[in-house]
Amino acid sequence: MVGLDIVMISWIIIAAVCFIGEIVIPQFFLFWFGVGSIGALASHFLGLSYSYQWVVFAVISVVGLISTRRFARMILKKEPKKAGVERLIDEVMVVTSEIDNSKSMGKVRDRGDSWRAVSEDGKIIKEGSKVRVIRVEGVSLVVRLEENNNHV
Repeated sequence: MVGLDIVMISWIIIAAVCFIGEIVIPQFFLFWFGVGSIGALASHFLGLSYSYQWVVFAVISVVGLISTRRFARMILKKEPKKAGVERLIDEVMVVTSEIDNSKSMGKVRDRGDSWRAVSEDGKIIKEGSKVRVIRVEGVSLVVRLEENNNHV
């Protein structure tokens, strides 16, 4: 049976911290240091000296980082998809029922879905006008008349 020594415990702790850190903050960065730690631990079991273990750790970590950095940047820079009504913000919609805040009236349509709408500035917006969703307030979309407004 292999006895526990401080070097082996150190590599296990470094690997665990890196993998847990990668789970908490996914950046494809700490992952490779964890893999490098496992490689160094394996080299420890093979009897390599402590300085060679560090070389194994560094080589595996650096090669892993370099090989996946571009891929990681591409994946991690994508904007997360908005869910639910948040996806409607900044969308252009068509007014299907005149929007009049004083009468609590107004509807817009987007991809077959009809939504209650209120005007951002309180002005009446005619049916068929194009509007842009500014925000969501409760169950209503707050909209603004589009500058280049060609009635549909």
